[in-house]
Amino acid sequence: MTAPGNELRGVQRDLRGARDEQIIRVVAMVDAMPVRGAADALIAPLRARLAQLRPCRPLTFARLLFTPLDPLILPAPRWGRGAIGVPRTVVAPFAALLRAAMREEGAAIEARLAGHMADRQDILAEAGAALWPRATALLPGLPPPPDWAAATGLSVGDYAALAGSVGAMLAHAEPIARLAGATAPDGGEIDRLLTAAAEAGVLAMMASLLVARLGGAGQVLEALDELAARPGATAERDAAERACAFLLDGIEAAPLATMPLASAAEELRRTCGLLADLAARAARRPLRQARVDEVRREVDASCRARFTGEIDAGLLARTAGLAAASDADIAGIEAAARDLRRFETTARRLGGAELYDRELRRAAIALHPPAGEDAAGRIDRARLVEILQGPDAARAMLAAP
Repeated sequence: MTAPGNELRGVQRDLRGARDEQIIRVVAMVDAMPVRGAADALIAPLRARLAQLRPCRPLTFARLLFTPLDPLILPAPRWGRGAIGVPRTVVAPFAALLRAAMREEGAAIEARLAGHMADRQDILAEAGAALWPRATALLPGLPPPPDWAAATGLSVGDYAALAGSVGAMLAHAEPIARLAGATAPDGGEIDRLLTAAAEAGVLAMMASLLVARLGGAGQVLEALDELAARPGATAERDAAERACAFLLDGIEAAPLATMPLASAAEELRRTCGLLADLAARAARRPLRQARVDEVRREVDASCRARFTGEIDAGLLARTAGLAAASDADIAGIEAAARDLRRFETTARRLGGAELYDRELRRAAIALHPPAGEDAAGRIDRARLVEILQGPDAARAMLAAP
């Protein structure tokens, strides 16, 4: 954790290729440190994977404070003045400032959290009900801490804007949580939250947060566009476009090309749904439609390249020594083949059907058993072909001379 910059970057590169369980162990070690320091920089590139893995982490004052806004927290380089979202660098300063201002109240909340993990929904809801309204009341009126600029790289003006928007959003933390936990989201509640956010000047933030919390954009975008269609709703129209731009920027920033294939397949499923929702609400908005189409093409191209690379490096390279592979090796290779199929099935929604068919055929041909291979090896290969192309292709391979 105290390595020089070049060594730290080397460790970060190693962690990018680490297995899920290794990542979870490293994060647990960092969470257990009394003073994290540079350790936060160590895990910073892993944020997207952590969002997929969702490892259980300690329930701290800062984590409780920003839990309702978690989908809006951005890496500092992605945040700019006037942007939707909250730069990660302000989380600790805001939490420390509020904790000090709340004094005995803050100490009581911190004591309630001690020893608990963030999966304790009962503790989170109970402590959050005490913290979030106080943050709404106090945070916008508190002066910035003396080390604000050094800790965050932001100006005093940035502090005022962020404190105001965070406070305004936390006022609705509990209804947002109820809406997200509902089996069928209440359209009336969505309308009420968006209307209240428009009055507070945080409509784009609210719309973006609701999309993330509800797992889809359809209902939220429909309600947002209806709000923006009212006469004289200039600010609402601007907020609608900013929210859509924020969602599309998030899709572009997702590291689909580098996250483990199983995680990438799940992220891609969410991405395809979001792109479909955005496209459905963009028919009469040419600029929004053009941006949706641009991002869709980028994701499509990334998926095609990733799939071709995984066929070679993630599957075929691992089958070179199939004859001497252990049962565990075989199970790992079959899991990789299943991940490829899950990824490819979703990626087809963006296009490229001919490429995926061609690559699957190429893989099946490469898996054809060499002369003299024993029956066990032929069966292992047939199972892989069955996963990739189905039972007919596997039977054809076994029947071939």
